[in-house]
Amino acid sequence: MAGPPARILFSAGEASGELYAAELLRHLRQAGPQIEAVGLGGDRLAEQGARLLFHIRDLAVMGLVEVLRHLRRLRGIFAAVLAQALRLLKDRRPDVQPLLAQAPSLDPALLRAHLAGLELASVTGQATAVLAAAQAALVASGTATVETALVGTPMTVVYRVSPVSYFLGRRFVRVSSFAMVNLIAGRQVVTELIQRDFTPERVLQEALRLLDGGPAVERMRADLAEVRARLGGTGASARAAEAVAAELRAARGEG
Repeated sequence: MAGPPARILFSAGEASGELYAAELLRHLRQAGPQIEAVGLGGDRLAEQGARLLFHIRDLAVMGLVEVLRHLRRLRGIFAAVLAQALRLLKDRRPDVQPLLAQAPSLDPALLRAHLAGLELASVTGQATAVLAAAQAALVASGTATVETALVGTPMTVVYRVSPVSYFLGRRFVRVSSFAMVNLIAGRQVVTELIQRDFTPERVLQEALRLLDGGPAVERMRADLAEVRARLGGTGASARAAEAVAAELRAARGEG
């Protein structure tokens, strides 16, 4: 007689990570074991039958203090810096058409407040297609940098958290880079504009460098191809699901 379903907790606090979590859950259900999925996620996980305890649209922040206090103001600053950078870019390169791949967890009203007056198209839930069509990308630090690497688009990684989060993170996490792409490569493949380096002027400088191309950008494309190779071929979600399913079967004594 079959036992009760195995309960699995999923924790995906931002849109790109939730995409991978939903794929894992989809393949895990196909792998056979009866499971009950619960946790933190978004619409994609819910579509795969997960029972959401919290939705990422209410908790879409990255940083220790932000998770505790949910600083809307900090996200407003983040949007404002990008908006100022885009205005500078349009002055220098009026031929450029910016396109925003908006995460479902972002508050559209917050974006509209800072992006008003910009000729900026916005697409929700189609980040991979947007990145594949882009000549260059400005990407918030997180799993979205891996998604960008997978399609091979040259990028600059940006982020800003509260000073307290940054201070605590630097004390407890000893890494040379923030961007997952750089961590996977083991060296700096893409530029990181973090904290005080994340300014409209620096973003403009990086955007122009990426758009102008040249040997450095071609080298970045080659480095991103190396990152893709390190991540392995297609089917990672299915392989991960089979590994989880094997652990569940072993725990139940099913072989």
